[in-house]
Amino acid sequence: VSTMPDTSATVNDPSRLRALYATGLLDSPPEEAFDRITRAAAAALDAPHSAVSLIDADRQFFKSTVGMGGNSPEERQTPLDRSVCQYALAKGTPLVIEDARVHPIFKNHPAVVDGSVVAYLGIPLVDEEKNAIGTLCVFDDTPRLWTTGHVQILGDFASLAAERAFGPGMNPTY
Repeated sequence: VSTMPDTSATVNDPSRLRALYATGLLDSPPEEAFDRITRAAAAALDAPHSAVSLIDADRQFFKSTVGMGGNSPEERQTPLDRSVCQYALAKGTPLVIEDARVHPIFKNHPAVVDGSVVAYLGIPLVDEEKNAIGTLCVFDDTPRLWTTGHVQILGDFASLAAERAFGPGMNPTY
């Protein structure tokens, strides 16, 4: 039985958490600027679900979502063990999963087992000090072949989300 990679060192990194908290975005209300990015990402990649997720020490908070339900505080966060985004964050580069149900690492993930996530593409949102605070992701409940073009498009939208999160003059890299 494969186990999920341990992301705790990255997730709990003090400078990463400081960068996250400094944005003031955790538990903040939806903002049209982020909603435009998630809507555009979902539309451009023809994906039913999209999110700007922020990874805290013990949970995942959704700053913006498409196709994921409501906007109550409970619906805008999940426990960390339901987060696929934490793995993109820990990896520090785009995470591309075409069919998580047969993926050796992700097939036993709770969000995969319950059918929420089958195909996933996530790009870390990274500041100038290389601290990833979360991701811009798109996902589907059916398998998807993600191309390098998809990764490039989502990367461009992720850069916009990072600029919005970290302020102007930010030159995000992933």
